[in-house]
Amino acid sequence: MLAPHPDDEVLLCGGTIIRLVESGARVSVVHVTDGEATLAPGRRASLARHRRREARRACTVLGVRDVLALGLADGGLSRSLALTAEITRVLERLRPDLVIAPWHGDAPGDHAAVARALDAALAASSRSPTPRAWSGETWRPLEPDGLVDTTAVRSRQRAAAACHVTPRRVLDLDAGLALHRYRGWAALGGHGTCEAFVMRPPPVRRGPRRGLPSP
Repeated sequence: MLAPHPDDEVLLCGGTIIRLVESGARVSVVHVTDGEATLAPGRRASLARHRRREARRACTVLGVRDVLALGLADGGLSRSLALTAEITRVLERLRPDLVIAPWHGDAPGDHAAVARALDAALAASSRSPTPRAWSGETWRPLEPDGLVDTTAVRSRQRAAAACHVTPRRVLDLDAGLALHRYRGWAALGGHGTCEAFVMRPPPVRRGPRRGLPSP
């Protein structure tokens, strides 16, 4: 999973990550920045250290052991000359079957920048077949062609979100999870939670996926 900032791994696809881990998949989370430009008071270097530690705690709750930090500049990914190269390097190292990242219309700019860089990295990849890519939502809703039912793991997802103490000083992260409640309400008969994705290649059947990709 490519997370532009610490906490995006929870807000965008925390429930899907839990389900993948439970299915036996080996999941890695890559934090592209350390989130040091958060609005929380403090020096950037100190905020980066705190957020990196909090992210590791959150990933532990999600069941993820392999957590990488690229350390690129928070708020500057749209101008970064290294972003695509770094993502390419990560893909070559991890050789994933599936990559989850923000969708192109997500905000702020770092999210869309990661989406574009992933496209460029996949287009240049010599692997055959190319890894599947799922684009998810955080700040702006997308038009999904696939949903993952996360109802059974939503309490663990909330527990993981609670690990991100620093951004919680200025952001309501629980509100950030509310979009998943809406997705569940719309797709599951008025209850539960789902995470929505644009899936490449697109699924044969649209709608909630009770099953997940094979690990």
